[in-house]
Amino acid sequence: EIREIKLLEPLYFVLANPGFELKTADVYREYDKIRLTKKSDLTKIIAAGVKAGDAEKVMNGLANDLEPAAERLFPGIAGAREKLRAAGAKRVAMSGSGPTVFGLFDTEAGMKTAFGKIEKGFAWACMAEAKGK
Repeated sequence: EIREIKLLEPLYFVLANPGFELKTADVYREYDKIRLTKKSDLTKIIAAGVKAGDAEKVMNGLANDLEPAAERLFPGIAGAREKLRAAGAKRVAMSGSGPTVFGLFDTEAGMKTAFGKIEKGFAWACMAEAKGK
Protein backbone atom coordinates (compact mmCIF):
# COMPACT_ATOMS: atom_id res chain seq x y z
CA GLU A 1 0.00 0.00 0.00
CA ILE A 2 1.27 3.45 -0.90
CA ARG A 3 0.06 6.39 1.16
CA GLU A 4 0.76 10.09 0.90
CA ILE A 5 2.78 11.49 3.78
CA LYS A 6 2.16 15.06 4.87
CA LEU A 7 5.36 16.85 5.82
CA LEU A 8 5.19 20.18 7.62
CA GLU A 9 8.36 21.30 5.91
CA PRO A 10 9.95 20.18 2.64
CA LEU A 11 12.98 17.92 2.46
CA TYR A 12 15.60 18.35 -0.25
CA PHE A 13 17.73 15.53 -1.66
CA VAL A 14 20.71 15.14 -3.94
CA LEU A 15 21.09 11.63 -5.37
CA ALA A 16 24.39 10.60 -6.92
CA ASN A 17 25.61 7.44 -8.61
CA PRO A 18 29.35 6.69 -8.79
CA GLY A 19 28.97 4.82 -12.08
CA PHE A 20 29.56 1.19 -11.21
CA GLU A 21 27.21 -1.74 -10.78
CA LEU A 22 26.54 -3.59 -7.57
CA LYS A 23 24.40 -6.71 -7.87
CA THR A 24 21.75 -6.87 -5.17
CA ALA A 25 22.35 -10.60 -4.64
CA ASP A 26 26.06 -9.96 -4.03
CA VAL A 27 25.32 -7.25 -1.48
CA TYR A 28 22.90 -9.50 0.42
CA ARG A 29 25.38 -12.38 0.34
CA GLU A 30 28.01 -10.08 1.86
CA TYR A 31 25.47 -8.81 4.39
CA ASP A 32 24.78 -12.40 5.48
CA LYS A 33 28.54 -12.90 6.05
CA ILE A 34 28.95 -9.81 8.23
CA ARG A 35 25.44 -9.47 9.67
CA LEU A 36 25.50 -6.97 12.46
CA THR A 37 24.15 -8.17 15.78
CA LYS A 38 22.26 -4.93 16.46
CA LYS A 39 19.26 -4.39 14.18
CA SER A 40 18.15 -0.82 13.75
CA ASP A 41 14.50 0.19 13.91
CA LEU A 42 14.72 3.11 11.54
CA THR A 43 11.16 2.81 10.24
CA LYS A 44 9.76 3.77 13.66
CA ILE A 45 12.13 6.72 13.93
CA ILE A 46 11.16 8.01 10.49
CA ALA A 47 7.42 7.45 11.10
CA ALA A 48 7.58 9.34 14.40
CA GLY A 49 9.36 12.22 12.66
CA VAL A 50 6.80 12.32 9.86
CA LYS A 51 3.89 12.18 12.33
CA ALA A 52 5.39 15.02 14.36
CA GLY A 53 6.28 16.99 11.25
CA ASP A 54 9.86 17.05 12.48
CA ALA A 55 12.34 16.99 9.61
CA GLU A 56 15.27 16.51 12.00
CA LYS A 57 13.74 13.29 13.34
CA VAL A 58 13.15 12.07 9.79
CA MET A 59 16.78 12.82 8.99
CA ASN A 60 17.96 10.92 12.07
CA GLY A 61 16.20 7.80 10.83
CA LEU A 62 17.91 7.74 7.46
CA ALA A 63 20.45 4.96 7.35
CA ASN A 64 20.88 1.69 5.51
CA ASP A 65 21.85 -1.63 7.10
CA LEU A 66 23.27 -2.79 3.75
CA GLU A 67 25.92 -0.03 3.60
CA PRO A 68 28.70 -1.98 5.39
CA ALA A 69 28.21 -4.96 3.06
CA ALA A 70 28.13 -2.81 -0.07
CA GLU A 71 31.22 -0.89 1.06
CA ARG A 72 33.13 -4.15 1.54
CA LEU A 73 32.38 -4.98 -2.09
CA PHE A 74 33.13 -1.47 -3.32
CA PRO A 75 34.87 0.87 -0.84
CA GLY A 76 34.20 3.84 -3.15
CA ILE A 77 30.70 4.14 -1.69
CA ALA A 78 32.15 5.66 1.48
CA GLY A 79 33.93 8.27 -0.62
CA ALA A 80 30.72 9.06 -2.49
CA ARG A 81 28.89 9.61 0.79
CA GLU A 82 31.74 11.78 2.05
CA LYS A 83 31.51 14.03 -1.04
CA LEU A 84 27.84 14.70 -0.24
CA ARG A 85 28.63 15.29 3.43
CA ALA A 86 31.42 17.72 2.49
CA ALA A 87 28.96 19.54 0.22
CA GLY A 88 26.74 20.24 3.23
CA ALA A 89 24.31 17.31 3.52
CA LYS A 90 22.70 16.99 6.95
CA ARG A 91 22.41 13.21 6.53
CA VAL A 92 23.90 10.88 3.94
CA ALA A 93 23.01 7.27 3.16
CA MET A 94 23.08 4.69 0.42
CA SER A 95 19.90 3.94 -1.50
CA GLY A 96 18.79 0.31 -1.51
CA SER A 97 21.63 -2.11 -2.16
CA GLY A 98 23.69 0.64 -3.80
CA PRO A 99 25.66 2.10 -5.28
CA THR A 100 23.50 5.27 -5.48
CA VAL A 101 23.90 7.51 -2.44
CA PHE A 102 21.84 10.47 -1.34
CA GLY A 103 22.25 13.51 0.82
CA LEU A 104 19.46 15.29 2.67
CA PHE A 105 19.42 19.08 2.88
CA ASP A 106 17.20 21.36 4.91
CA THR A 107 17.02 24.14 2.31
CA GLU A 108 16.54 24.29 -1.43
CA ALA A 109 19.52 26.62 -1.71
CA GLY A 110 21.70 24.11 0.17
CA MET A 111 20.57 21.33 -2.15
CA LYS A 112 21.32 23.38 -5.27
CA THR A 113 24.72 24.48 -3.98
CA ALA A 114 25.67 20.90 -3.13
CA PHE A 115 24.47 19.66 -6.51
CA GLY A 116 26.68 22.21 -8.23
CA LYS A 117 29.67 21.03 -6.20
CA ILE A 118 29.26 17.29 -6.76
CA GLU A 119 27.49 16.71 -10.09
CA LYS A 120 30.65 16.42 -12.19
CA GLY A 121 32.21 13.92 -9.77
CA PHE A 122 29.58 11.23 -10.40
CA ALA A 123 28.28 9.24 -13.38
CA TRP A 124 24.95 10.91 -12.74
CA ALA A 125 23.36 13.09 -10.10
CA CYS A 126 19.96 14.69 -9.63
CA MET A 127 17.96 16.78 -7.18
CA ALA A 128 14.60 15.92 -5.63
CA GLU A 129 12.18 17.59 -3.22
CA ALA A 130 9.66 16.03 -0.85
CA LYS A 131 7.16 18.87 -0.55
CA GLY A 132 5.83 20.08 2.78
CA LYS A 133 2.36 21.47 3.46
